[in-house]
Amino acid sequence: MKRGFELELDERDPLQRHMASEREYEPEVSWIYPYLLRTGDTVIDGGAHIGYITLLAASCVGKSGAVHSFEPVMSTHAALAANVARNRATNVHLNRVALGPTAGTLELELPIDPDGAGILAWGATAIRVGRGTVERVPMVTLDEYADGARLRSIDLLKLDLEGAELGALAGARGLLARRAVTHVVCELNTYLLDQSGERYDERRALLASYGYRCYQLTKSGRIEPQVGPIIGRDVVVTDLLFAA
Repeated sequence: MKRGFELELDERDPLQRHMASEREYEPEVSWIYPYLLRTGDTVIDGGAHIGYITLLAASCVGKSGAVHSFEPVMSTHAALAANVARNRATNVHLNRVALGPTAGTLELELPIDPDGAGILAWGATAIRVGRGTVERVPMVTLDEYADGARLRSIDLLKLDLEGAELGALAGARGLLARRAVTHVVCELNTYLLDQSGERYDERRALLASYGYRCYQLTKSGRIEPQVGPIIGRDVVVTDLLFAA
């Protein structure tokens, strides 16, 4: 990879095929992490997939920092663990659990689209769209996890949960109320939100209630302030940056 770490990729997955071809992942978003992170920082990677952002963050925060990665799907977590071991990233803490609004279990649908024609490809989603098998996974709130792991503050919370980001934010209300999270990078997938009935503006409004400012990470690599409610989007998937 261009960022200085190695990933073992499964080229049956169209996303991983693209990563192999380009030797990077979502450069329009991933460029922000080295700017936000410093040595010694603490990162939560919610929806770690096979570990690109986990390993990028781990390289940014160094041995004195920590990355807590959450990937609940059994096969994907195994690939994540293998990639973390391959790079000897001893500052990464692996969790085969989903982040959500309550502790318990969560059912994830696992769409399979080897040709990559669909929006989800191989991405797991809690939103049932009838395109794959279902896997039941454990779920925890970030507030509960942070308490157990004795995390007094989180420098960066990344959420790429295929439509379940609002639930994960609801499970972090204690941290957010204390402004214990400095930055949040959160994916906004309008296709999945349309399926679930979530308004595009709900996550911005929730974080605004705790005093967080919202910015859009544009495809051109700019940060643009989101000054009003999010009503519509001209792209299906975008990423939002929130700053305390």
